[in-house]
Amino acid sequence: MVYVLRADKPIRYEVGHSRIVYIGETRRGTRRPAGSAASKAMRTFGVLHGIRRIDVHPLTFQGIQSVRMWEILERDLLATFKATYGEIPFYNQQGKGKKFSLDRIKYFRKSRLEKIIRLLS
Repeated sequence: MVYVLRADKPIRYEVGHSRIVYIGETRRGTRRPAGSAASKAMRTFGVLHGIRRIDVHPLTFQGIQSVRMWEILERDLLATFKATYGEIPFYNQQGKGKKFSLDRIKYFRKSRLEKIIRLLS
């Protein structure tokens, strides 16, 4: 499962503003997104001024046998976010390298990924 953590107030990025502060993935279960949201919220309240709430938005997808689709979707969402806003979300560590580019997207439609990023921003 892939999840997006979203603040109640837009954050400034290199190109524009977005409410997305983190894009993550978990192999299974809902504990990881809830725990991640709690830890990011605690850090966010001390660093980003004016943020009072962090929401978790789970994203589901149709799987392909023997392919780790959750890792691919996370990578593709990070690449799309980076192309749209000029940098990765505030709390993401991975995604800074060259392998996170729009040219490497092959399992998901680029237009659909862009629409998801726009809707959650």
